[in-house]
Amino acid sequence: MSYRIILCFLLITPFNLFSQSLIGTWKGQLHQDPNKTFYFEIRIETLAENGYVTGFTYIESYGESLSKKGDFGTIAFDGHFTNNNQNLHFQETKIVKEVKASSNYNWCIASGDLTLK
Repeated sequence: MSYRIILCFLLITPFNLFSQSLIGTWKGQLHQDPNKTFYFEIRIETLAENGYVTGFTYIESYGESLSKKGDFGTIAFDGHFTNNNQNLHFQETKIVKEVKASSNYNWCIASGDLTLK
């Protein structure tokens, strides 16, 4: 009898209950040119059922090239997941906050594709 109840529960439970939530902060590095590496975060704040997301990216300089360590930018983005939530295409839309100790560069609005591995 208990096996039937468990099986019935598993059949009526949505499968996404057991999958990892994609909302949150994902951290890594952004590489530009051979000698430029930045700390990078993508903060997913909303995720709709159709795969569309909104949130913020955060980029911070390691002090290479024209920038100084601690320079950072926070940028709003919109995006969407494809390939069964394995790929994220995002488009930054607006610089929300920036700190620059150097005046030789500017943060820019970017887009990209990220793959969950």
